[in-house]
Amino acid sequence: MNETKWVVVKLAVYVLFAGSSVLMLATLFRPTAPYSAYLAIDFATFLAFTYAYYKTKDKFWLISLASVPLMFISDLYFIPSFSFVFPRGIGVGMNMWAGLHMVVLSLGCFLYFKKSFMNYANLIALFATILTNLSFSTFLLSRPAIGYVTALIWQTIVIYYLVYYSMKKKKFVFSTGAIVWFTGLFIIVLYYFFVSKDIQSITVTVTDKVITFGRGLMGVGVFESWRRTSEVS
Repeated sequence: MNETKWVVVKLAVYVLFAGSSVLMLATLFRPTAPYSAYLAIDFATFLAFTYAYYKTKDKFWLISLASVPLMFISDLYFIPSFSFVFPRGIGVGMNMWAGLHMVVLSLGCFLYFKKSFMNYANLIALFATILTNLSFSTFLLSRPAIGYVTALIWQTIVIYYLVYYSMKKKKFVFSTGAIVWFTGLFIIVLYYFFVSKDIQSITVTVTDKVITFGRGLMGVGVFESWRRTSEVS
């Protein structure tokens, strides 16, 4: 009975990912935010990381799991009437919660990969991102050009941890998802510096969907190789 439960969880993750991917693909390059697809991916990753931690007791998956509720709150900001703790603004509340999601991953990886040579760079980049992306009069998002650079460097380091871990565990779909996620972030920075300072058009039409698709791949990637290894089975 217990194994049947986890088979249902695995199937649910695949179904949520497939349905969300279709919806995001159908709206790609259109100024539409299919927030139901984003919330479904949040639910899928929550299920996937719960499964992974239950099966392995590997704290990497617990860190990943702990970050999901924060991204879920961030995605709820796509609902016009939603606001929680942080104001809506122009992406303020949404980006604050997404940033906290990254903070959990960053600090979690700092503690998990204790002997990693990237740990010092991780902390330096985290503090640089906070200094350049927050207004200390309001403690809300205020991102100048340098803030985009420091945030990209920091997020690159965090995603490096994810790719490093998943490649080591031979979870190539998870790695691909992390790289797709990074690609979305990189497109935003390129757009900001070379096209327009107003990034909302590119985020709504393209990069939100690319990033969410990448996160969905990471959830699906949890189950990769489960027949060949005991990492997640």
